[in-house]
Amino acid sequence: MLRYSAVLLVAALATAATATATKPPPVTVTVTVACAPTPTVDLGYGRTPDILRTSSVTSDTQLLPNGGVAPYFPQYGSNSSVQVVAPDDFGTQITDPEDNERFAKDDISRCYTIMPANSFLRSAIWAVSAVAFVSGAILNVGSDKDYQTIGNAVSAAIEGDTIFVNPGVYREQVIIEKNNITLKGSTFPSESPFENSVELIHALYASDGVGGQGSATLSVLGDYFTMYNMNVTNDAGQDAQAIALYTGGNNQGFYSSSLLGWQDTALVNKGTQFFGRCYIEGAVDFIYGLSANAWFQCITIGTVRAGPITAQGRDSDSPEGFYVFENVKVILGPNAASGTSGNSNLGRPWRDYARVVFQNSDFTNVISDVGWQAWTAEQNTTNVLFAEYNNINPAWSSSRVDFATKLEAPVEISTILESTSWVDDKYLDIAPL
Repeated sequence: MLRYSAVLLVAALATAATATATKPPPVTVTVTVACAPTPTVDLGYGRTPDILRTSSVTSDTQLLPNGGVAPYFPQYGSNSSVQVVAPDDFGTQITDPEDNERFAKDDISRCYTIMPANSFLRSAIWAVSAVAFVSGAILNVGSDKDYQTIGNAVSAAIEGDTIFVNPGVYREQVIIEKNNITLKGSTFPSESPFENSVELIHALYASDGVGGQGSATLSVLGDYFTMYNMNVTNDAGQDAQAIALYTGGNNQGFYSSSLLGWQDTALVNKGTQFFGRCYIEGAVDFIYGLSANAWFQCITIGTVRAGPITAQGRDSDSPEGFYVFENVKVILGPNAASGTSGNSNLGRPWRDYARVVFQNSDFTNVISDVGWQAWTAEQNTTNVLFAEYNNINPAWSSSRVDFATKLEAPVEISTILESTSWVDDKYLDIAPL
């Protein structure tokens, strides 16, 4: 299996040389490392020019057609930065591959083009395009693939690898402790969590002697984890806590995936997370945790019983422990119990410093007019931040509980996540379903 590194591609553009310009000073280029299945690009000229075609990484420096040279960087993790120092006869021009979808697929985040002033191979202009790729292999999971279970693929994976899961139902419990692992379901790059064809299912109650984290169908402890197009379910039942997803690492991204359970579906507990265009379903406290800072962008929340959606557990005035739901939709889940609509609440404070914000969201009249609830009648809510901004159905009203707050401006993502360089850019601006 080939493991690719970030690659510097040297491209010659056929332009006749007519003059030599003054040499500009040296430049330094920062490349954001993203993912790509193979080390190739297409400049959009109708086909990939020969000089841009490269093969497997075989050495630190590899010759390309017509005399170009492609040095390969050491291996870097996804979304880290690599500085490239160009020769002193280069100037710079930055291009955005989103302007030309043929240039780079979704996995490539940036391309920096460096233009020299002297001629090369009778060309007045030639380009050095620094296109970054994640180093790693693709591990295929399926009944007839290299790995029959997701767990076996996780055991074999190393940092930077992508696990591609083919359609099917995988009944297993998976724990991922390694950093920089990507898990992709077979419908990738679909942006809908309702089209997924991969089901990861396990049945275990927290009360079975394993605790909340121990009951999770999928536990992710490593940093820089990414998941696309997976459905993760704990189908133990309705008798006790049964977690589908546990998160306990930094810079973890979940995209177009579904999390399904009853009580405590998603234990978003530690670290930093981004959920983009996901579906999360449950009955009570089904998005909860202690010290995680998590941003939920354009997700759909399906509630199947009247009760609180969130249970945030921040227990001091520390900066950790904050959930923000941006542009989300709350709906009745499949087979919702009678009386759910209009009687559900956005959350209750698991601890006395809980922080949850819903903004620019549509509650589709599933949420009650009071909006929120206390954990107990005696709970001290003085330091609780349960806040809203610009929501509808129902909009803010005087019926809200007295410890809820109406914001004058939305919370910015930078308040929750120190950096979004690790977030899939496409999901930062995606519209809700």
